[in-house]
This record gives sequence, structure tokens and C-alpha cells, in this order.
Amino acid sequence: MMIESDRELSAMVQEIWDNDVNRLKPGKDYRISLQGKAGDNMGSNDNNERAGLPLFTFVNENIFKKETFLAFISLLDNYESDTGVPEIVTPEEVAENHRFLDAIIQTSTMKVPAAKGLNLTD
Repeated sequence: MMIESDRELSAMVQEIWDNDVNRLKPGKDYRISLQGKAGDNMGSNDNNERAGLPLFTFVNENIFKKETFLAFISLLDNYESDTGVPEIVTPEEVAENHRFLDAIIQTSTMKVPAAKGLNLTD
């Protein structure tokens, strides 16, 4: 299947969003403290901290037990954060990538594009 228009793409993305049963719910799964706005005094030489408190004031720890979250978290140490430093990909990291992709492809969220005829396994 080929997406014929922006409207079709938007509708599919909305359907994916609506089917995301693992999506976190503000106030239930997490709470944040905004404290200020990005861009306040941007570009100035003012180095004063505008957000002295943690961004997250609460996170439901049970979310980290979900299969897709566990698989994603295992990826976080797989990448070199410094630019110009070559990535060294280990067999364990490749396996973690596959575990994550396998986990998300099994979710109802990713079944939406598959139902539309888009091949997610290539």
C-alpha cells in the first residue's frame, strides 16, 4: 500500500496514536514541574538556572516493567554520545535492537500500519 495523501498519512498516524495502550498518561503515570519556558532569555549570557527543581516530580515505576519499555531502556547505553567517536556495535547490542523491534512490532500500535499493508519487517 502506498500513502496517497497527507490526509491519509495523518489519519493513520492518529490511529496509531489512539491504539497506543502503552502511552503514559499525565497525572497518572507521571507529573512534571514546568518551572519556566524554553527560550526565556535564550541567547543571552545569563547562566542562571531557570529550572532549579527536577522536571519530573513523580514517575510510576511500574511503567518500566512493560516489555517495550524494558527493551527500549536496554538500548540507551548502546550509542556513543560524543560526536566524531565511531560507534562500536557489539553482537549483544544487535540482539537488543532486535528485541526492541520485535517487542514493538507485536503491539497493537504497530499492527495499524501492517493492517494498512505497510511492511514493518523489512
